[in-house]
Amino acid sequence: MPDPIDLTVRDVDQISPKRICPICGSTLSRHNTRGYCFHHPDQRKEERKTVKQLQESRAAAVLRARNARAEMQAILQEGGQRKRPVVFQEAEVIVGLLCDDCGMTRDELFEKTRRHPVVHIRQILMFILYTDKGFSYPSIGNLFGGLDHTTIMHGVRKITEEQTFNLVTKETIARIRYLTQMTEKT
Repeated sequence: MPDPIDLTVRDVDQISPKRICPICGSTLSRHNTRGYCFHHPDQRKEERKTVKQLQESRAAAVLRARNARAEMQAILQEGGQRKRPVVFQEAEVIVGLLCDDCGMTRDELFEKTRRHPVVHIRQILMFILYTDKGFSYPSIGNLFGGLDHTTIMHGVRKITEEQTFNLVTKETIARIRYLTQMTEKT
C-alpha cells in the first residue's frame, strides 16, 4: 500500500468502498448524499411524502400545544387560583391535627401564598406525609393542588435539616406524630 501522503484521488477511490444505488445498482459519486440515483422519480416522490408527513405532524403538535395553552389560560381565568385539592383520607386526619395545633384553618394551609409561617407548616405536613405515611412526592404534590414533586422534595429536605437544630419544629413534629398515633388507636 502506498504512503498516505502520496495518495491521489484515484487511489482513494480504489481504497474506499464504492457506494452503489440500491435501486439500479449504478455507482454513486462521493458527493451524492441521498444514497440513490437522482433519476429515480418514484424514490423522490416517496422522499417528498415523508417530508410532507413530518411537516404535517409538526404542525399538528404545534396545534395541540396551542390548544393546551389556551385551555390552561381558560382554567386560570375561571378560578384565578389553585383549586382546593382532594385530600386523601389518611392525610385528612394529619391535616386536621396540624391545623388545630398551629391555629390555622385548612383553607389557609392550602391557599396560594409564600408567607413563611404558612409555608413552614406546609413543609412540616409534607415531611410527615412522606416519612410517616409513605406518600410519594407526586401524590403529596397532588394533595397540595398540583405542586411539582421537586417542590415537595425541597420541603421534606428542608424540614429534615431544620429539625436537627430547631427545637420548635422538632416538638411540632413529635406532637403531630403522637396525636396521629392516638387517633389511630381509637
